[in-house]
Amino acid sequence: MRVPTDRPAFLPPAARRFQSPLRKGPLLSATNQNQTAFLAFSAAALLLASAAFAGGLKKEIVGKWADADGVESIEYKADGTFTETMAGGDVIEGKYTFPDDQSIKVEFEGPMSAAGAVASPITIKGDEMSVTGVDGSSVMTYARQK
Repeated sequence: MRVPTDRPAFLPPAARRFQSPLRKGPLLSATNQNQTAFLAFSAAALLLASAAFAGGLKKEIVGKWADADGVESIEYKADGTFTETMAGGDVIEGKYTFPDDQSIKVEFEGPMSAAGAVASPITIKGDEMSVTGVDGSSVMTYARQK
């Protein structure tokens, strides 16, 4: 393949093959234009789907949740913080995020901060939330408090 002499040799080969917009002829061929349009559309669709999902979990989790016995409760706030009241009255606070569409990541504050960030699988179906423990086998189920 002949490298055009009017483009610097330090450019990658693909960049050296493109014609200047000031020259005659298309910058991209019709095939490349179709491929570029398809890739742009696919990227936009993926971005919209990701945004819709992230907004879904973020909205669904906000509120107060309690375990079946009503002994333990968690309140997730829209600002990404949570407060958990354990059996016995101990209170744990921290921040939460969603690293993907199937898990929640919590970062504890205060004395629990030494535990570091913990990511766990989560599902929310209506007024029921299930969180799998870090051991991968225990599942805690919570009901939305109204």
